[in-house]
Amino acid sequence: MLARQGWFLFHLGQRAEAQQLLQQSLDHLQANGSPADTLFSRNYLAAVLHHSGQWDSAAKLAQESLHLATELENRYAQAIAGNILAQIAYQQKQYDQALLYGRQSLAMLERNLSRLAIVGPQ
Repeated sequence: MLARQGWFLFHLGQRAEAQQLLQQSLDHLQANGSPADTLFSRNYLAAVLHHSGQWDSAAKLAQESLHLATELENRYAQAIAGNILAQIAYQQKQYDQALLYGRQSLAMLERNLSRLAIVGPQ
């Protein structure tokens, strides 16, 4: 709940509070949860850090999330982490890297969506 509250606060423009709650959530989950439980907090803390101009911290956290999500075969979390990494690379004018992360992220989302596709009446 802390992580989701933090993400909502970010959307309300309260970045410092958002970062604090997301970090608190991540710390708690790392100590008390499973690695899978940390993915939301990792990804959205990375996003908040990215939007706050803390690119190195955001990239490190997003890389950790991407690695963990890959191990856990969590395509959605992979896509989110890849998207964040693409944005960071783009802002640092690393366009080839941004394109690579962006394409990988899109591929993960497309695979995830294809599994959830709703088939209409025959």
